Amino acid sequence: MSFPVSTQRPSGLLLDSGVWIASWGREEAFTEAAREVIENIGLPTAAMDLTLYEVANTIAARRGDAAGAAFICRSIYMRCKHELIPGRP
Repeated sequence: MSFPVSTQRPSGLLLDSGVWIASWGREEAFTEAAREVIENIGLPTAAMDLTLYEVANTIAARRGDAAGAAFICRSIYMRCKHELIPGRP
């Protein structure tokens, strides 16, 4: 599956994997703050395409929660689909 990616500079906050992972946790130090940013639909957001891999790896592989990883990756795509920034080698 391929996702459309933007080649433009992000117009909003660039949310890295740490924000998304913290939003899923229960014992994470910044869970509440991460959720506030993610759930504020008036705030434009962007993510690197690599963020999907990093989140899936952390939540599914390390924490054993494949369903949670899929949910968060879909959330990233829905929240940032117009602002998925490709990684540069």
